[in-house]
Amino acid sequence: NTIVDFFLYLFSNCFFPAFCEEFVFRGWTFHFLSENMIKPLAVITTSILFTFCHSHRSLFSYFLIFILSLLWNYANITTESLFVSIFSHFFHNFLHSVFLLLYSPVCDLSPSYFFALWISSCFLLLFLIDF
Repeated sequence: NTIVDFFLYLFSNCFFPAFCEEFVFRGWTFHFLSENMIKPLAVITTSILFTFCHSHRSLFSYFLIFILSLLWNYANITTESLFVSIFSHFFHNFLHSVFLLLYSPVCDLSPSYFFALWISSCFLLLFLIDF
């Protein structure tokens, strides 16, 4: 209802989860696993763990989250920074939150919604990696 509520919503639903998940999965978990196994296996394992920590309604949405997680891992390895994946993850959460607020019935029923959100997040991630 107010601008303060909006920013609290952004923080609690977009920034805080993005920061925490990237720190836990791409920061700590990937770092730990990559010290104990080869990097490609660490990337896949981290992405599987990340995917199954999210509840979705279809195998397709799990697949998209897995691919996005692989890309966030790649971004962190390439840039040697969590900033790119945190920002991209925030953007993903932000788009998801805005679409849910504006078009909740459509978002809940449409698998193409998850694909469109995924494509948007991937393009931003590729842009940030190149930048």
